[in-house]
Amino acid sequence: MEYNEKELIDKLTALEKDLTLIEKTKNTSMNIFDAVGMATQEIRHSAFLAFLLNPNKNHGLGKSFLSEFLAKLFKIKIEGIENTEVKNNAEILAEQEIKSPEDLKNFVDADDITVSTEREVNSLDGRTDIFIRSEKANTLVVIENKIFTSTHDDQLSKYEKDTEKIGGKRIYIYLTPN
Repeated sequence: MEYNEKELIDKLTALEKDLTLIEKTKNTSMNIFDAVGMATQEIRHSAFLAFLLNPNKNHGLGKSFLSEFLAKLFKIKIEGIENTEVKNNAEILAEQEIKSPEDLKNFVDADDITVSTEREVNSLDGRTDIFIRSEKANTLVVIENKIFTSTHDDQLSKYEKDTEKIGGKRIYIYLTPN
């Protein structure tokens, strides 16, 4: 489709207005879960995140949300751990031979990704909040989603122990609002 000069200027002006509006809302503290009265409902948060993380759902985002979410793991720096023995995300991922988001491209692009919530894993008494897997990419992502509760029962370590039989790359994420 070809546009004349006036049509292009009109489209660019409309785009500029949209981008300005997006930029204004980007820096607000608006929380969609507060807006719909679900601020403390962890199971519903997990269900919503699982929906967005699943490239096969009809949200129109395809694999972009999953890709950006995983790329964020390399960017996040946990404050206050610089002088402790706690490893940062990049160090932990490097142990799985994942050194950049590019190392997860075959996972993100896999056509057999499954995403589930409240999934039992082997012998666990509990359930993982979000479980993402691709057998073709031989990769697993387990997300422990915490809203207003603290870590307890060493959940991620238990998930790690119970999923090591699965093999391949395994990523364990402890997700909080912060």
